[in-house]
Amino acid sequence: MSQRATDNHDMAYFGAPSTRTLVTRTLGRGVVSFNRLRAEDPLGPIDSSIVEDAIMIAYQHRDLKAHLFLEGRYVQVPGPSQNRVTMYDYRRHWGCEIKTAYEATNFYIPRSVLNAVSGEAGHSGDLTLQPGQSVDDSVLQGFVMALEGSFQDLQRPNTLFLDHMGWALAAYCARTYLETGKVDTPSGALAPWQERLSKQMIDARLDGDLRLADLAAACGLSVDHFARAFQKSTSLPPHRWLILRRIERAQHLLLTTRLSVSEIALESGFHDQSHFTNTFTRHVGAPPAAWRKVRMA
Repeated sequence: MSQRATDNHDMAYFGAPSTRTLVTRTLGRGVVSFNRLRAEDPLGPIDSSIVEDAIMIAYQHRDLKAHLFLEGRYVQVPGPSQNRVTMYDYRRHWGCEIKTAYEATNFYIPRSVLNAVSGEAGHSGDLTLQPGQSVDDSVLQGFVMALEGSFQDLQRPNTLFLDHMGWALAAYCARTYLETGKVDTPSGALAPWQERLSKQMIDARLDGDLRLADLAAACGLSVDHFARAFQKSTSLPPHRWLILRRIERAQHLLLTTRLSVSEIALESGFHDQSHFTNTFTRHVGAPPAAWRKVRMA
């Protein structure tokens, strides 16, 4: 007998034939999830979501025709919906009937996380978007695009990147789409010892198997405070600093060893040679082998 679900984080109630889910325990306050759902046939009636203190953000990759019902009452859904965002509060019972093929990236954020990024004693308010209302939001579209690579490589997720994405997503939504959301913005940078320690920890785990919570705990800070302070100190969020250090490590090995490009990729924390080559080229302007050849000539 399967265990009954206690929340909606994996979007199982949609019943989409293709569902990919990424999870992060952002701020240590609850699970934030990123879900890519696809169905080439209409999904039909959907009415089994769990009532809980959380919200869902849905980004539609194609136009959608659906009937929406909020607490048993019909709600009009204006179109078009492609590349637009809708939001739903799981504290209210809602259901729908999806009458077309479906492809969406859905975000799940519990209220505990939204409260955590709303200030020391803050409490996130109600959604400013009405059920069925859609908006064109380039920032949320950017989140969707940034996660594409992670959905393609579910077996080896970059946990530091996902933690950052969960934190940033919650902070943006609290600030932009919640009535009384107020995001705390600490002005201080990391102390020198905190910056040194966090950089050393990242260098020791270039494979990306490191969480924001680990870095924050080592520095004696909340995750929210640490993420902001690290970016103030380095001008980069932690996951971008990780990528920079991977590139720098690879450059050192290219110039000081006879290791092959594929071996250097693994030594520098990249998943494989293709991932390494693409990332290196994007940041440096030349593929690793060509970059090495010019400097070793």
